Formats: sequence, structure tokens, C-alpha cells
Amino acid sequence: MKKQKNEKNKLKKLKAKRIIYNVVISLVIIVFSILLKIVPDGLMVYTGRYGTGNEEENAFINKVMGPNAEDNYKLYFYWYNVVHESGHGLMMFNGNKKQTYAENEMLVNKFAVAYWRRFGEEEKIIKLEQIVDYALSQLNNPAKNGQSIVEWFNENYENQMKNQSFNDYGYFQFASVKEALESDKSLEDIVYEMTDKRVTITDKLLTYNSIDEESSTQVIMDASDNYREWGLNYPEHDMIVHNYINQPNNHYSTTLKNVYDAIMPKVIVILIIQMAIVNFIYYKKIKKLSQGV
Repeated sequence: MKKQKNEKNKLKKLKAKRIIYNVVISLVIIVFSILLKIVPDGLMVYTGRYGTGNEEENAFINKVMGPNAEDNYKLYFYWYNVVHESGHGLMMFNGNKKQTYAENEMLVNKFAVAYWRRFGEEEKIIKLEQIVDYALSQLNNPAKNGQSIVEWFNENYENQMKNQSFNDYGYFQFASVKEALESDKSLEDIVYEMTDKRVTITDKLLTYNSIDEESSTQVIMDASDNYREWGLNYPEHDMIVHNYINQPNNHYSTTLKNVYDAIMPKVIVILIIQMAIVNFIYYKKIKKLSQGV
């Protein structure tokens, strides 16, 4: 009799645990789902570190960056390109126009060049031009039969995204920057083209004593201050994350919401699968105990 009573208590406790577990996991799933809707958006910028790739990647970087490859790499990617990436953010947070990948890249390159012409040191702009010219001299133009590099990339977009060629994609980017350097469009006009918003921009000189990981992050934060000063939508400093990655050929930006949208559904699926497995285990234990009561 006493044993049967103990078995009943065990069964009762096991059923209670199962209910509590299901309630907790259900609440976690609901909270995650709500967070996807209400969490404030932000920007994530990823910058590749010099010299951290495999042998082929490092050799390619050294080839296109030329003499003083590390210094040239840092000026291009830690100074110029972080503004390029922040320009993608500017479009994301201000009604990104539906353009092709190549057209977006061309536009943010024009933006980054125009930005630094207004805010940067002239000697760095001159050096940037030298870096771009040298890089193009080391690469083969994949566009044929009078095609522009943008036309070529639009035609070959899917293949480039799946099987990216260092030469072809590198030429596309550097040629885009070269075209941007030759453009005489004002920063205001480019911002309007990116956002459909007219802005008033006050000139100022942004100087950085060195070009390194710390100053590169500061470049992004200073740019974000400028964008908000112009009256554009842009995350505050605490919602901007700048990550350095050990892939020297990899530089990109995305919104925090895009990251959440990619990760959270997977987390929820994992929780649901775990919930099903645990419930099956509870079911087997409860069934076994029920037979003994």
C-alpha cells in the first residue's frame, strides 16, 4: 500500500515536471518570437584582418596591394571601406532602393569617395587612388565586348555569389571605386540617390592619428554621428557592432534584425525538437509508472 502511494506521488511529480517544462519552453519560444518583432535594429560591420587568411588569400591580397601591402590594405579597408559598409547601412535604414547588387556597390563606393573628399585628409585620398590604380594593374578585366563592369557583374551575379573569383570580384570592386573617384557628383546628390532624402551637410575635417582596428571602429561611429546630424535614420553607437574576422577577403555589413531573423527561427526549431524529445521521454516514464500503480 505504501509502495503504491509512493508510486502515485512519483507519477504526480513527474506529470507536474512535464507540465512545468512545457510551460517554460513555450514561454521561451513566445519571448523569442516577440523579441524578433520589438528588438531595436542595429548595424553589424565585418572587416577582414590583414594576413589572417590561407596561403592563397594572403598571396592575392599582397599581390593587389603592392609594396607596403599591409599599410595599403589598412588604408583601403580600415579607413575607406568601413565608410563604404556604413553606406550600405545608410540605405538599409532609409528605405533601401531595389537595385541590383552591382548598382548598390557602385552607389556606396561613390558615397564613400564623396564622403572622404568632404571629411578626409587629401593625402589619404591621393593614396587611395594610387592603391586602386595599382590593384587594377594586377587584375584582369572579366568584362568583354565593350561591357561595363556593372553590366558584366549583373549578368554573372549568381555565379559570382556561388563561386567567387578573387580576380573577377576584386576587379569589379576596384573598378567601381575607380569610377567613383572619377565622378564629380556631390555628396548631397549621392545621399539623395541612396535615400530619396535631401540633406544639408556641413564640412569638417576628420583626422585619425593612425589607421588600425581601434581607429577603424571610430571612423564608423563618427560617420554614424554625421548621418544622424544630417537628419537621416541611423543606429546609435550602442547598436553598432564592428567585428574583425580572420578572412582578409571578407568585408560586409548587415542589420542586427537580419541576424536575428536568421538565428532565432533556428533556435526556436531546436527548442521545439528538444521539447518533443523530452516529452517523449516523460511519456515513456509516465507510462511505465502508470502500469505499476
